[in-house]
Amino acid sequence: MTLSNHFKLSLAVIACITVTLLSVGACLERRLAESGHRDSAKVSATVLPKLDKEQIIVDPFHHTIQVVTSSGVKQTTLPDRPTKIDILKDGTVKITASQFGTELRPFLGVGFTLRSGVVLYGVDLLYWKKLDLGLGFSTSPTRIQDTSIFLGVSYNVWSNTSISLGVDNRQTPMIGIHVRL
Repeated sequence: MTLSNHFKLSLAVIACITVTLLSVGACLERRLAESGHRDSAKVSATVLPKLDKEQIIVDPFHHTIQVVTSSGVKQTTLPDRPTKIDILKDGTVKITASQFGTELRPFLGVGFTLRSGVVLYGVDLLYWKKLDLGLGFSTSPTRIQDTSIFLGVSYNVWSNTSISLGVDNRQTPMIGIHVRL
Protein backbone atom coordinates (compact mmCIF):
# COMPACT_ATOMS: atom_id res chain seq x y z
CA MET A 1 0.00 0.00 0.00
CA THR A 2 1.47 3.33 -1.05
CA LEU A 3 0.41 6.76 0.07
CA SER A 4 -0.65 9.29 -2.53
CA ASN A 5 1.33 12.49 -2.95
CA HIS A 6 -1.74 14.51 -1.96
CA PHE A 7 -2.04 12.59 1.33
CA LYS A 8 1.68 13.02 2.06
CA LEU A 9 1.42 16.75 1.35
CA SER A 10 -1.65 17.02 3.62
CA LEU A 11 0.21 15.30 6.46
CA ALA A 12 3.20 17.60 5.98
CA VAL A 13 0.99 20.71 6.06
CA ILE A 14 -0.83 19.50 9.19
CA ALA A 15 2.51 18.73 10.87
CA CYS A 16 3.89 22.19 10.00
CA ILE A 17 0.78 23.96 11.28
CA THR A 18 0.81 21.91 14.50
CA VAL A 19 4.49 22.68 15.16
CA THR A 20 3.90 26.38 14.42
CA LEU A 21 0.89 26.59 16.75
CA LEU A 22 2.73 24.78 19.54
CA SER A 23 5.74 27.10 19.12
CA VAL A 24 3.58 30.22 19.20
CA GLY A 25 1.73 28.89 22.27
CA ALA A 26 4.99 28.15 24.10
CA CYS A 27 6.30 31.63 23.25
CA LEU A 28 3.12 33.30 24.50
CA GLU A 29 3.17 31.15 27.65
CA ARG A 30 6.75 32.22 28.38
CA ARG A 31 6.00 35.91 27.75
CA LEU A 32 2.94 35.84 29.99
CA ALA A 33 4.93 34.16 32.77
CA GLU A 34 7.72 36.75 32.44
CA SER A 35 5.29 39.67 32.55
CA GLY A 36 3.57 38.38 35.67
CA HIS A 37 0.13 38.14 34.06
CA ARG A 38 0.02 34.39 34.63
CA ASP A 39 1.23 34.15 38.17
CA SER A 40 -1.49 31.89 39.55
CA ALA A 41 1.00 30.04 41.74
CA LYS A 42 1.42 33.16 43.91
CA VAL A 43 -2.35 33.70 44.12
CA SER A 44 -3.40 30.13 44.90
CA ALA A 45 -3.62 29.38 48.61
CA THR A 46 -4.55 26.44 50.78
CA VAL A 47 -4.17 28.21 54.13
CA LEU A 48 -6.43 31.07 55.14
CA PRO A 49 -4.60 34.23 56.23
CA LYS A 50 -4.99 34.96 59.98
CA LEU A 51 -7.18 38.07 59.61
CA ASP A 52 -9.51 36.61 56.95
CA LYS A 53 -12.75 34.74 57.50
CA GLU A 54 -12.86 33.49 53.89
CA GLN A 55 -10.82 34.14 50.80
CA ILE A 56 -12.04 33.92 47.18
CA ILE A 57 -9.46 33.25 44.47
CA VAL A 58 -10.47 33.46 40.80
CA ASP A 59 -8.05 31.90 38.31
CA PRO A 60 -9.24 32.87 34.79
CA PHE A 61 -6.38 31.02 33.10
CA HIS A 62 -7.37 27.64 34.56
CA HIS A 63 -11.11 28.50 34.69
CA THR A 64 -11.39 27.85 38.44
CA ILE A 65 -12.55 29.62 41.56
CA GLN A 66 -11.42 28.66 45.05
CA VAL A 67 -13.07 29.50 48.35
CA VAL A 68 -10.56 29.14 51.19
CA THR A 69 -12.07 28.79 54.66
CA SER A 70 -10.76 27.66 58.02
CA SER A 71 -12.24 24.21 57.29
CA GLY A 72 -10.52 23.79 53.90
CA VAL A 73 -10.57 24.72 50.22
CA LYS A 74 -13.51 24.29 47.86
CA GLN A 75 -12.65 24.54 44.16
CA THR A 76 -15.22 24.96 41.36
CA THR A 77 -14.71 24.92 37.60
CA LEU A 78 -15.70 28.23 36.05
CA PRO A 79 -17.25 27.67 32.65
CA ASP A 80 -17.35 30.54 30.17
CA ARG A 81 -20.92 31.22 31.24
CA PRO A 82 -22.37 33.49 33.93
CA THR A 83 -21.40 32.56 37.49
CA LYS A 84 -23.22 33.84 40.58
CA ILE A 85 -21.38 34.44 43.85
CA ASP A 86 -23.57 34.99 46.93
CA ILE A 87 -22.30 36.10 50.32
CA LEU A 88 -24.95 34.84 52.69
CA LYS A 89 -26.07 36.59 55.92
CA ASP A 90 -24.06 34.14 58.02
CA GLY A 91 -20.93 35.20 56.08
CA THR A 92 -20.49 32.04 54.00
CA VAL A 93 -19.90 32.16 50.27
CA LYS A 94 -22.14 30.26 47.84
CA ILE A 95 -20.99 29.87 44.21
CA THR A 96 -23.46 28.91 41.51
CA ALA A 97 -21.64 28.00 38.28
CA SER A 98 -23.56 25.92 35.80
CA GLN A 99 -21.39 22.88 34.95
CA PHE A 100 -23.57 21.40 32.18
CA GLY A 101 -26.59 22.32 30.07
CA THR A 102 -27.86 23.37 26.69
CA GLU A 103 -26.72 26.35 24.69
CA LEU A 104 -27.04 27.87 21.25
CA ARG A 105 -23.68 29.54 20.54
CA PRO A 106 -22.53 30.04 16.94
CA PHE A 107 -18.89 29.50 15.97
CA LEU A 108 -16.58 30.00 13.00
CA GLY A 109 -13.25 28.28 12.43
CA VAL A 110 -10.84 26.38 10.23
CA GLY A 111 -9.89 22.75 10.18
CA PHE A 112 -8.56 19.78 8.26
CA THR A 113 -10.18 16.59 7.05
CA LEU A 114 -8.51 13.71 5.25
CA ARG A 115 -9.55 15.38 1.98
CA SER A 116 -8.60 19.04 2.46
CA GLY A 117 -8.59 22.13 4.61
CA VAL A 118 -12.08 23.36 5.49
CA VAL A 119 -13.93 26.33 6.91
CA LEU A 120 -16.11 25.36 9.88
CA TYR A 121 -19.29 27.11 10.92
CA GLY A 122 -22.10 25.97 13.16
CA VAL A 123 -23.49 26.07 16.70
CA ASP A 124 -22.56 24.51 20.03
CA LEU A 125 -25.64 22.79 21.49
CA LEU A 126 -24.56 21.14 24.78
CA TYR A 127 -21.79 21.83 27.28
CA TRP A 128 -20.16 20.15 30.24
CA LYS A 129 -17.57 22.29 32.03
CA LYS A 130 -15.17 23.24 29.19
CA LEU A 131 -16.37 20.63 26.67
CA ASP A 132 -18.98 21.47 24.02
CA LEU A 133 -20.96 19.33 21.58
CA GLY A 134 -21.82 21.08 18.35
CA LEU A 135 -23.31 20.65 14.91
CA GLY A 136 -22.16 22.51 11.84
CA PHE A 137 -21.02 22.63 8.25
CA SER A 138 -17.54 22.16 6.85
CA THR A 139 -16.84 23.75 3.48
CA SER A 140 -13.76 23.41 1.32
CA PRO A 141 -12.75 26.91 0.22
CA THR A 142 -11.79 25.61 -3.23
CA ARG A 143 -14.75 23.26 -3.74
CA ILE A 144 -17.96 24.67 -2.30
CA GLN A 145 -19.86 21.59 -3.56
CA ASP A 146 -17.91 19.48 -1.00
CA THR A 147 -19.83 21.05 1.90
CA SER A 148 -20.74 18.48 4.54
CA ILE A 149 -22.51 18.36 7.89
CA PHE A 150 -20.45 17.44 10.94
CA LEU A 151 -20.90 16.58 14.60
CA GLY A 152 -18.03 17.78 16.77
CA VAL A 153 -16.73 17.86 20.30
CA SER A 154 -14.67 20.89 21.26
CA TYR A 155 -12.58 21.86 24.27
CA ASN A 156 -12.29 25.50 25.31
CA VAL A 157 -8.58 26.28 25.53
CA TRP A 158 -8.62 30.05 25.92
CA SER A 159 -11.32 32.72 26.07
CA ASN A 160 -13.70 31.93 23.17
CA THR A 161 -11.20 29.71 21.33
CA SER A 162 -11.73 25.95 21.16
CA ILE A 163 -10.00 22.93 19.63
CA SER A 164 -12.48 20.56 18.00
CA LEU A 165 -12.65 16.98 16.77
CA GLY A 166 -15.52 15.79 14.65
CA VAL A 167 -16.94 13.43 12.07
CA ASP A 168 -18.87 14.55 9.00
CA ASN A 169 -21.76 12.86 7.20
CA ARG A 170 -19.25 11.04 4.97
CA GLN A 171 -17.68 9.50 8.10
CA THR A 172 -14.52 11.55 7.57
CA PRO A 173 -12.71 12.63 10.76
CA MET A 174 -11.73 16.26 11.19
CA ILE A 175 -9.71 18.44 13.52
CA GLY A 176 -10.07 22.18 13.82
CA ILE A 177 -9.92 25.34 15.82
CA HIS A 178 -12.85 27.71 16.13
CA VAL A 179 -13.95 30.91 17.82
CA ARG A 180 -17.37 31.49 19.31
CA LEU A 181 -19.17 34.51 17.93
